[in-house]
Amino acid sequence: MVYLIFRRIVISLMLGVLLIAVSPTIAQDDTTNVITRPQPSQTFQQGVITVDYYFETIPQGGVGLIHVYGDTLQGVRTRFLDNVIEFFPASDGYYGLLAVGMAQSPRLYDVSLVALLANEQSETFTLTVDVIQGAFIREEFSMPQNLVYLTSPEIERGELARLNAIFESVSEEVFWDNDGFDLPISTRTGSPFGSFRILNQNINTRHTGWDFSAGIGTPILASASGTIAYTGLMDIRGNYVAIDHGYGIYTGYAHMSQIHVTRGQTVRAGQIIGVVGSTGRSSGAHLHWEMSIHQQWVDTLNFLNVWLPDLIETETD
Repeated sequence: MVYLIFRRIVISLMLGVLLIAVSPTIAQDDTTNVITRPQPSQTFQQGVITVDYYFETIPQGGVGLIHVYGDTLQGVRTRFLDNVIEFFPASDGYYGLLAVGMAQSPRLYDVSLVALLANEQSETFTLTVDVIQGAFIREEFSMPQNLVYLTSPEIERGELARLNAIFESVSEEVFWDNDGFDLPISTRTGSPFGSFRILNQNINTRHTGWDFSAGIGTPILASASGTIAYTGLMDIRGNYVAIDHGYGIYTGYAHMSQIHVTRGQTVRAGQIIGVVGSTGRSSGAHLHWEMSIHQQWVDTLNFLNVWLPDLIETETD
């Protein structure tokens, strides 16, 4: 992650207009973003089971929601992009998130879905998902001499491997609540998700999250309830926190000056987990916020616009 804001080159006017549309000044003090339940775009039925798609296509870096329901339904799993995905229970059936990485080739992909029924029976659906091209910009950065060593491809590959090792663990428990996900900070966005970056004119990389401009010491909030999966220092991301929200959903918070949580700790949505800094591959104070779903980097801001169902409420003593 490089956060030197020297110049940005937008590859087309259309993409520039799109970027402006999705990166306004965002105030977390405002009322929570309430998303109305959408109508299914496609419905499939087989036996006693119904499958609803809440998307028509999924862009690179995007997420699609699937709803499965019917009598005697005990669970749902699917295979998509070489990942086995367990669906999470809700008040009206089971839901699954299909995540598409920012570099996934646009085309039709098969989805093999198995609905597990009572008495060890099942219904199998063979469906497809249309992955389309995402809208990404191109950025060029000149790295200061003291940070040039962090442009090494080996360092970047090593850090991504560390992150994959964290994200590959799937907790089959919903840690987020019915308030869903929200912004971790209330400031203007900067460098966008998925941008193609050229460092010092010859190093190519991709941006895995969104940047938020903020002064050192600005509180960073957990975007949803979860369990702290990692805290520590990384070469590029600096002081970093990863939160496990359950069912393969993780959020990451980078470049902190201070971390206020520990690994294994349970956090609530909106709880302070650290403060803004400029550690790692960064030349100015800001927050880098990223999200991995089923080990795929997805656009955090777009995910906030995905409707999520009401969860099954559990009784507490």
